[in-house]
Amino acid sequence: MNKVLIFAVGYESRSLFVAKSREYAQRYGLLLPDRGLSWRSNSAYVKKEGILSWMVTESQADRSDTLSQINDRLNLQNVETSVDIDISSMPRWLIAEMVLFACELLKDGAAQVSFVYSPGKYSAPVRRAPEFFEFAPLQGWEGWTSFPERPSTLVAGLGFERNLVLGALEELDPSGTWLYVPKGADDRFDRDVKDANLELFELVSEERVVEYPLLAPVQLTSDLGALCRSLVSRSRVNIVLAGPKIFSLAAIIVALEVGDEVSLWRASWHSQVRLRDVEASGSVASMRFKMPSRNTGRSNDCGQK
Repeated sequence: MNKVLIFAVGYESRSLFVAKSREYAQRYGLLLPDRGLSWRSNSAYVKKEGILSWMVTESQADRSDTLSQINDRLNLQNVETSVDIDISSMPRWLIAEMVLFACELLKDGAAQVSFVYSPGKYSAPVRRAPEFFEFAPLQGWEGWTSFPERPSTLVAGLGFERNLVLGALEELDPSGTWLYVPKGADDRFDRDVKDANLELFELVSEERVVEYPLLAPVQLTSDLGALCRSLVSRSRVNIVLAGPKIFSLAAIIVALEVGDEVSLWRASWHSQVRLRDVEASGSVASMRFKMPSRNTGRSNDCGQK
């Protein structure tokens, strides 16, 4: 079987971990804009190794053209191909695009598509005063409810960005809130996540706080899907894409499967403090992607007809 990797080339040193540590017949890079840190060394490695790469931005035209070129090169109709998509250093808008691309790959004949994720090695969070709070729907995943009279509910992933989800809670003012708390391999990470969200935990009942292991994406996606399917029967569901990227991946897949009654939101604090590098922890989680079994009615639906 022909094994292929698609990965982001960004400013984090972990961008290259999967590409360097696993064997692939072909590797394709998605080159993110230069934001310093490890970007130059990462892009130099890609060039040295002769890895085909394309610059991608948040422009829809740029992404569509690039992914079409990758799809053409894979020659899926003639060679049995397994594709891994490494989301470790991808921004959330790109993860969403890659989920839709995974659908296209399966439709075009890929034998298997899997998402892989390398958690970052622990480093203490930088305490800083944010300049402003950005909170908006993820483009293309805004959702559309047939029942506007229903109350809204909030489902959020947590990270160690202080009070980030608390800001989303204040913006949406939901009738009910569920929190997904990551459990890493380092107790210091778990402590920092809890410390950053102390005020939020005081507002949400304990039975609505769900812990999930970073290296168990299949179980996370299954549990999150079950919750959202239950909630959409009585509320408008809003998922905040915060915390580790693996939660965002699970949420995007769930939104694709459940349909337009689920809206996805991006949230972030902005400041003038420089970004920080992220090294790979050495572990890799993997999840095989399956085509949604039905057409959910989303404008970006890729379910089987």
